[in-house]
Amino acid sequence: MEARIVNLIFLISVWENFKKFLVSVKNFCVKYWELLVAASLVLVGYFLGRRNDDAAVLREDSDAQTTAANKQRDDAIDLTRDHLDKKEQLLNDYEEKLDVIEGKRSQIIDDLSNNDKKLDNILKDKYNLKKGE
Repeated sequence: MEARIVNLIFLISVWENFKKFLVSVKNFCVKYWELLVAASLVLVGYFLGRRNDDAAVLREDSDAQTTAANKQRDDAIDLTRDHLDKKEQLLNDYEEKLDVIEGKRSQIIDDLSNNDKKLDNILKDKYNLKKGE
């Protein structure tokens, strides 16, 4: 019987201590409610932020970098092709002009070398020279 009484007294004292603890927790919560709300918001934000999969973000970033590198390579290749095409076109134009000039030059040389009268007239008109001077 004595053990039951001691057991009952122990339970009552534990219950009283538990009630005192709850009252002190209540007083703490009332006094520092803003701090508790801020801490709970930080925890909620942390867990919501961690919910995203880091591997997916890294995978997307890697794909974006690969796409950007491929685009840069393709742009460089296109630029090189355009440059080579323009260079080829300019060289063709230059060769055509040289051919035209060479044709005119050879025509003038043929005209002047076969005709002494034309050559005499040119020397007379341009330089006021006469044949034999």
